[in-house]
Amino acid sequence: NTIAAVNLCIISTVIIIGFTYVDSDNYSGFLDKGTTGIVQGCTLAFFSFLGFDTAACFAEEAKNPNRDIPIVIFMALVTATILNSLSGFVVVGLAPLDIINSNDGMADAFNHIGSRWMAYLVTIGSLLGLTATTLASLLGQTRIWYSMAYDGLLPKVMAEIHKKYKVPFFATIINGVVACILALFFDLDILGSAISLGCLISYIFVDLGVLILRYQDPDPQNKQYPLWVSMTVFVVFSFLTGIMLEFVHWACSVGCGVILIAIMVYIFLQKEHNIPESFKCPLCPFVPLLGVFFNCFVISYSDAMSWIFVGIFSALGFLVYGLYSYKTSVLGKIEKGILTEEEAEKLMTDQTDEGEISKRTRSSSEEIQLATLAKTFQESCK
Repeated sequence: NTIAAVNLCIISTVIIIGFTYVDSDNYSGFLDKGTTGIVQGCTLAFFSFLGFDTAACFAEEAKNPNRDIPIVIFMALVTATILNSLSGFVVVGLAPLDIINSNDGMADAFNHIGSRWMAYLVTIGSLLGLTATTLASLLGQTRIWYSMAYDGLLPKVMAEIHKKYKVPFFATIINGVVACILALFFDLDILGSAISLGCLISYIFVDLGVLILRYQDPDPQNKQYPLWVSMTVFVVFSFLTGIMLEFVHWACSVGCGVILIAIMVYIFLQKEHNIPESFKCPLCPFVPLLGVFFNCFVISYSDAMSWIFVGIFSALGFLVYGLYSYKTSVLGKIEKGILTEEEAEKLMTDQTDEGEISKRTRSSSEEIQLATLAKTFQESCK
C-alpha cells in the first residue's frame, strides 16, 4: 500500500509538471501509422493495465466479496485509464517521437527538456511500480495454485499452508523461482507482448463465460448447441474483422460487422436462465459481446512471436490438465458419481495442511468466479 501510494504521488507530479513543458508541435503527425499503429499500440499498452484482476484472486480473503471485489476492480480500471492517458499525452508533448521511442522514454523526455531531477523521479517511480506489480502478481499466482490444488487440479503440496505465516509457502517458492528464470532468460519485449496476448485471450473466456452462465439452461436435457455455435462464430468473425481491415479491405470488415450485429440480436432474444442476485454484468449480452469483439480485434494485430510463446505455454497447461488434473479433479469426481459433495468437501479440507484451513467461502458472483478462472490462464501465460 505504501509503495502504491508513493507511486501515485510520483505519477501525479509527473503529469502536473509535465503539462507546463508540453510543446504542441510534438503532436503533429500523431496518427502517422494509422489504424494499424493504434491497435498495435493497444496490444502493448494493455500490459500497463495488468494487476486490477489480481483482486479477483483475493475474493476468499475479502469480508464481502460480492460487493467489494467489483468495486475494487472498477475503481482500479478507472484510475489506471485516467493516469495512463494523461501520462501518455504529456510524454508525447514533451519530446519528438525519436526520443521517447526507447526503453526509458518518459525519463528521456524530461532529459530532453533539461529537467534531470524529474527524470530521476520518473526512474524511481518506475522501479516502485515494477516492484508493486511483481508483488501483486506473485500473491495472485500463489492463490490461484492454492485454489487449483484445493480442487484437485494440482498436487496437494501446492495447497500446504505455512504454520506460522499462514500462506501457501511451497507455491510461493515455486512461483518466485519460475518468475526469476523467465526474467533472466527471455527477452522482456517478447514477454510483455505475450503476457498482453494471454490476458486478452483470458478476458475473451471471461466474457463468453458470463454469457454461458446467464443464458445456458441448467437442465442438462435441454441442449443449447445454437448458443455455443453463435458464440464461436462471433469470436471467429470478430477476429476476421481485424484481419480484413489490416490485410484486405475495409468493406470486408463491414460485412463481418453485419454478421456480428445479427449474432448479438439473436443472443439478446434468448431467455436468461440465471440472473445473479448480487453484482451482475450490466446490459447483457451487449457488454460481454463487445468485450469479445474488441479483444479479438486487438489480438488480430499481435505479432507471430507472441502467438508462439502463448501457444507453447498453453500447450503445457493442456498437457498438465490432460495427464493429471482431469483424473484428480474433485468436481469431475462429483459429476461422475465417484464422490458426494460432502465427501468432496471433507477431502479438500483434509488436503489443506491437515485441515488447518477451514471451509472456503465460495462467492456466488459469476464475474468473480470467472475472473479467477481468467487469472489462472493469464498467470500460466506469465
